[in-house]
Amino acid sequence: MSNILKIISLLLIISQFLFFSSNAFAETQTQFSDGDTIEVMLSPGGTEQAVILLPKEANVTSASFCISTNSSYGAPSMLTMDICNDSQIDWHFIGEGYGAFGSQYLLSSNLPAKNILIDMTDGQGRYYNDTQQIRLPKNSSIVSAKVNLTGYPIESTVIRNDYTNNSMPNISSNNVNSLDYDNLHDLLFVATTDGLTILDLKNATSVTYKNTTFPEFGSSNILALEYQSSKNRVCLATDSAICIINLNSLSIEFSMNMLGVVDIAFAGIDGLGHDRLIVATSSGGRVVDIVNSTYYEFTVTTTPSILSNDVRAVAYNTDRNIAYFGSGTNNGGVTAINLETNATFYYTKTSTPSIHQDNVKALDYDGGKLAVGCTSVNGGATIIDTITNTSRSFSSTTQIPLVSSNVFSVDYEPKTSSFIIGTNAGVTVIDLQNNSKVDYVSTAYPSIGIISNTVNAAIESLGGDELFVATNLGLTELILKAYPQNVSLSIEGNEVQVQRYLLKNKTPVDITSQVSNAISNFPEIRTFTDECMNVICNLSLNISSNTMSEIRISDIEIIYDCTINISTLRNSNFTTLLNNYLNSSNETIVSIPITINSVLPGAVRLHSLLIVYNLPINTPPYFIHIDNLTLKAGTTLAQPLDLWNYAHDAETASQNLTYSILSISNPNVTASISDNRYLSISVPDINASGLAQIELSTSDGKLNATTLINITIESANTPPTFSRIGNLSLRAGSDYKKAIKLSSYAKDNETPSENLTYSIISNSNSKISVYINGIYLGVKVTDMSYTGSTRVTLCVSDGMYNATSTANISVQGTTEIIPGAPTLEPLGNAWICCTVVLVGLGVAFGAILYMRHIEEKRSEEYRKEIQKKKELQKDEEKEETKGKKDAEKENTTNPNNKDNKERKDEK
Repeated sequence: MSNILKIISLLLIISQFLFFSSNAFAETQTQFSDGDTIEVMLSPGGTEQAVILLPKEANVTSASFCISTNSSYGAPSMLTMDICNDSQIDWHFIGEGYGAFGSQYLLSSNLPAKNILIDMTDGQGRYYNDTQQIRLPKNSSIVSAKVNLTGYPIESTVIRNDYTNNSMPNISSNNVNSLDYDNLHDLLFVATTDGLTILDLKNATSVTYKNTTFPEFGSSNILALEYQSSKNRVCLATDSAICIINLNSLSIEFSMNMLGVVDIAFAGIDGLGHDRLIVATSSGGRVVDIVNSTYYEFTVTTTPSILSNDVRAVAYNTDRNIAYFGSGTNNGGVTAINLETNATFYYTKTSTPSIHQDNVKALDYDGGKLAVGCTSVNGGATIIDTITNTSRSFSSTTQIPLVSSNVFSVDYEPKTSSFIIGTNAGVTVIDLQNNSKVDYVSTAYPSIGIISNTVNAAIESLGGDELFVATNLGLTELILKAYPQNVSLSIEGNEVQVQRYLLKNKTPVDITSQVSNAISNFPEIRTFTDECMNVICNLSLNISSNTMSEIRISDIEIIYDCTINISTLRNSNFTTLLNNYLNSSNETIVSIPITINSVLPGAVRLHSLLIVYNLPINTPPYFIHIDNLTLKAGTTLAQPLDLWNYAHDAETASQNLTYSILSISNPNVTASISDNRYLSISVPDINASGLAQIELSTSDGKLNATTLINITIESANTPPTFSRIGNLSLRAGSDYKKAIKLSSYAKDNETPSENLTYSIISNSNSKISVYINGIYLGVKVTDMSYTGSTRVTLCVSDGMYNATSTANISVQGTTEIIPGAPTLEPLGNAWICCTVVLVGLGVAFGAILYMRHIEEKRSEEYRKEIQKKKELQKDEEKEETKGKKDAEKENTTNPNNKDNKERKDEK
């Protein structure tokens, strides 16, 4: 069997480059394309073997593995390779020496790393085209592997890590209630039944806080939590209290005793600038004032009211200051309350838009979308677009089916349009943009699965690269798109090839042109003509860079044309770590000593060199959706927009980004940014109207992102209206100061009718005097005998806009009296009463007879005149009706009675 496998070369991989601890129970399955060289990170943990599954059509040309154990010195007890999966061991390694069917060189006795290069042929150049397995003993792990394959397409690597109370790092309890994730620092906040655990995923460490650490918890049973990145604090709810931990000072910032809390969320600030929390309890929804340590409550009997007092979930819409309360009974649903105006809307299975069921268990709001999860056999999940007011529902029987309709948790990630639904039978991740989905369940082996199907919470990272699943048996982290984070410079012969693999689905970058003088004295290091004992030769490397932040030599492969004492090579220092940070103005020359012990002449030549550049990865920032705004002309946005809530960057905190205004499409709109955070928007011109767009930019110093804010400007001043006044009849000889109350016919949306300005445009008959008396139209006819009519055109104004109306006024003359006799004011149709000085009974009687005669004569003339005026008035009314149809519609009521009453009262 030793002829089947031949050791052709030696390759060293720095053992410090550990991607995952074996105790984190990581698994992987990777596929490759023609000629690709991919770093694969594996760790079987407590399993008996690690398996790389390859198809029959894949040709393995070479494989290199860096193997480590939990011991600082010891090697794996056994490494075997079964080619063709026929249960026949084709190659194996035992201990630190030679294997019966292969060799392994222990390069350094003080490193827990072993490096093996295997030529997987049958000794005659024939390759096995079947599934190969690499088996490791328990407690061993493959830290890294490099495999050259041909003939199979590449897919992204999926890596699984399980965290339990026994893993490293560990969580405080396997029963996880809630999760939240800090993308900037790669921190996972885990609420368990026995404390709060903060997992540092980048550095593979964890810390747990219980009620023994912070007595304010009251209990270590953490039911819910939410992390606020802008202030670096986490709010949590136990079964007896709610608390806020300031992570900068590791102190309790706020605490309040409260029973029955099942969910909690930060709710921004109120009009007084007070921080608030939204709390779900079994007796109603609450809004907590953090500053004053007070709260007010919403129940089925308050105003506004919620659908049910059994509130099981809450969420908050920062853009519109709306709190969402999800009620868990069959008559429940979601209540949306504007915390500023108390305006209320309800989402139920019969509303528009609707949710799948009314028994709400979970809520999440982000990027204009409200995610709703309902628990029960027919529960399901709904995503509501709060901008377009539409919804989509999913269950186990819909076109895109869930793994189960009994939903326990929901999460929406706006950057990837992912809808993550946790159920009692696993997790479903729906791509809303492409209408596709992926299920993750515990029975997925050998593909990637989760630790348990009972999912209490499931969230996705900011870019959709990682999925975190909290269950009743522990926590699973799935890295959905992962590649090694390094740049590899490989030298084969005189060719230099550079590949850069970025973590989490980033595009490879070719930096070959940026690397110069990578190696000198190549390819021969030392040639000797006779026996060579304890001779040291040096490999000199001259490395320079104008962009690299850190360089280290990872792998050096040496070939030799002589007989070399392998045991003495154990002390050779083939690896040097460069802790130098280079820039364009310096170079580093590294000398690597190589000890040679050979009984025959020969040469030692450098075959290949791998230099790893750890580059700082910088991805562009981005904006999440900003809702459309509506502003009245002459006003300023009531609460400035907090740009830190809308701009994000994977490497830079929102507060460390730079914000600017690129353009404003409407000159009537002004905008400014204060404290590199708050965007204020104003429309100073009260007459402005229309649409506007503000283009914003954010930058991390190198890369930028832009977004548009759409603004609708509502005019602050609308024209007044002036309804038709109609006809008015008066008796001559009087001054009617309040003949018509004009304010009764005028209306303005912004100005009370009493504060409008009234004026007379025209008067068709100058014998009838008209004038404005405040909000009244005055009419004066001094000639008691005059009979006639006039048409008055009136105007009302709010100072900017005008409206007109007309009034027809007819005047009836009074009875003629004896010349020289005293006069009395007319009293309608009654006989004229006068007081005369009685000179004698005869004179008085004669005067009465004369007056009666005159009155009868004038009565006849008056009747004829009235008939003539009526005919003229009818003609005028017909003409007016023809020209003023719109005015006729606005006011069809004749107001004469009201005005006559006022006139009589004035009399």
